[in-house]
Amino acid sequence: MKRFLKIHKHTLRENTLISLIFIMSLYNKWLLLLAIILSVLLLKRGILGVIQLIYFYTTRNLMISFFDTSDSAYDLTYAIYILIYVIGIFFLIRHIKRWVRSYLIFTFALASITLMLIYIIMSLITSNDPLYSITKLINYFIPLIIIVTLVYLIKEVDELIKWLANQVVTFILFTLIPLVMSLIKVLSQEQSFKGFFNDSNTFAVFLILGLLTLIISSMKYHKFNFFVMFVMMSGIFELYVTHSKLAWFVFIVCLFLSLLLLILKKRYKYLTIPLIISIIILSIFQPSIHYLIKSFVLNGNSVKSVLMPKDNQIKNIENVLETHMLMGNGFGMSLHGLTKNSDIVAGNMVFELMMFTGVIGLTCYVIYVLKVMLLATYMFKLTFVLFIATLLTNTIEIVMFNAINIGALCYILWGIYLKDGLHKDSKNKMVKKSLEVDKRNI
Repeated sequence: MKRFLKIHKHTLRENTLISLIFIMSLYNKWLLLLAIILSVLLLKRGILGVIQLIYFYTTRNLMISFFDTSDSAYDLTYAIYILIYVIGIFFLIRHIKRWVRSYLIFTFALASITLMLIYIIMSLITSNDPLYSITKLINYFIPLIIIVTLVYLIKEVDELIKWLANQVVTFILFTLIPLVMSLIKVLSQEQSFKGFFNDSNTFAVFLILGLLTLIISSMKYHKFNFFVMFVMMSGIFELYVTHSKLAWFVFIVCLFLSLLLLILKKRYKYLTIPLIISIIILSIFQPSIHYLIKSFVLNGNSVKSVLMPKDNQIKNIENVLETHMLMGNGFGMSLHGLTKNSDIVAGNMVFELMMFTGVIGLTCYVIYVLKVMLLATYMFKLTFVLFIATLLTNTIEIVMFNAINIGALCYILWGIYLKDGLHKDSKNKMVKKSLEVDKRNI
């Protein structure tokens, strides 16, 4: 009991400090700089602190304030790059013996660098500004490798999952403030709820990844109580009032997948199977429930209207297929090859990759994702949902290729999936495989 109270007091103090730092950073540039300095205290935790700071800075970078200036954005961007390229690499060098012998990290890094080199060669051939394309590629793949390796080096990945779940709780409660202030306009659909973010789609992506992390953490560590359920329901309502039909579709698919994976746990088998069967039967044969689900999830639209790209996106895709079908027009380049033109409207990551790298590049990326997925010794654990969610959310807003945006959170979730996939759950204990391939010497 004493240990329980001690843990919760520690969590409460930490969340209070982080909330205070967030609030301080919203007011002006100098308080933002002070908040960054105070947050560096997390580095006392070592590698775990680095990952926590990456989450902290990228989240704040997504938030907007009336007092934010261009200088504030630059300060946050510099802080993120210093954290990844300086402090992150410092810890990698410090623990080089642990990851350099890892089969998982060696294979992941080799696959990532190989794909990056393929894209660089293609961009040198097709891009109007090869240097710009190469810079974009480096700023995607190198942070991805660094962050995944750092997550791998964390001794207890469970601690990171629990910490992220706690931050999601704080975030959802924090965003209830603007929701209450704009509730009438949001419910009347005069505007889409976007929290403290620039747009509702980015907020929806962040919220989906956060909610799924909270749900997976609660399932994994059996932490369902009234408060957690209240936070989940609040987050789900916030997702609903973003008015993003595709966000709802992605969330429900991931939630359904997590329930299927939960069936594999014998403890919940007899509870979950009847529940899923009952939901399916009621959804199909009960007209009122069928209508309610259609109205709530799709807002009365058909599945086709939710999943298909818009007319201008289709025109852009057709243009690329006609002009740059095989190798695209260069990574990060706009539709017409102008680096400073923002006419990239792809709709999702698949079509954007087709624009950037053509059919060849898209095929290479699919093979790469499958390779990463198969690196986990135990694939179908609950954290598999988080990996899939990072891919599906890019149908709402393309975030994967931006390391100072939600992309960094996606990389953290990739690392959690790979790290957690090395071990097998056995009676609520993480039991290491006797001869892991990850212990091989390269």
